[in-house]
Amino acid sequence: MKNMKKIYKKSVYKGLLGLCFLLTTQIVLSKGLTFSEEFEWTYNIDAGATIELSNYDCDVIIEPSNSNTVLFIIYVDAQSKEQEDLDAIKNYLESLTFSARSNEVKLETTFWDNRNSSSTLGRNVIKMKLKNGRSVKLSEFNISARLYIPESSNFELESKYSKIEMSNVADLELNSYDDKIYGKNASGEVRIEAKYSDLEFESFGLTQMDIYDSDFTAEKTKDIKIASKYSKINIMQTGNVDIDGYDDTMTFNSTGDFELNTKYSDLKCLKSGHLDLSIYDSNLEIDEIG
Repeated sequence: MKNMKKIYKKSVYKGLLGLCFLLTTQIVLSKGLTFSEEFEWTYNIDAGATIELSNYDCDVIIEPSNSNTVLFIIYVDAQSKEQEDLDAIKNYLESLTFSARSNEVKLETTFWDNRNSSSTLGRNVIKMKLKNGRSVKLSEFNISARLYIPESSNFELESKYSKIEMSNVADLELNSYDDKIYGKNASGEVRIEAKYSDLEFESFGLTQMDIYDSDFTAEKTKDIKIASKYSKINIMQTGNVDIDGYDDTMTFNSTGDFELNTKYSDLKCLKSGHLDLSIYDSNLEIDEIG
């Protein structure tokens, strides 16, 4: 009987060891194979060329280039159970080219037609269809980018769900949805459309904006025309101002002539030029006029 108990105990112990090994193996396999790569594209352009960037759910840092060269870098971190899925992404990005001429470069951070994610029993499943038609399945996916452009460039950015840090540009055209954008200077003309976004800049040239439920902050602009709803506007110094607003909060230190058409809004201004007001149920505090 004693020998039988020893044999039984050994069998249980071996069984537990085997179970632990299987569980450990399953955990390792569930983590999958990893992939961390960066991909670069370089284009020579003329002074004053236009750079277009289409961006989705990708944080981007935009920095000045020391020459008339555009350098675009995409960083990808991914995880999958299948090596062939990771290889498919790598091979596609290595063969990817963008539309580029000396006066215009068109870039984008989305290299897929569709991407969706789900979670089952705590495990992420990301299904992605690349633009070449190849479908891949991932457990983790992260993308970011860095773009170097000359300060003389005209920059056009269309972005969603991202954080953007932007260097100096000439003209700026921005279409933003649920972004956080921190920029320096746009010396030329500026056109902005934004929803649900936080926008913070240093200085602008002539500016036209259409914003909805967004925050806009700038240190200095030239003349500015704004259409806004449910937004916060904070500008230290600006030229002439033309605002068509609704339920906004606006703060200015110093402005030129001020034309305001608004409802249900709050305005604070330390000093303004001539006022032309059409307001309804709004609060105005202007310390000095003229």
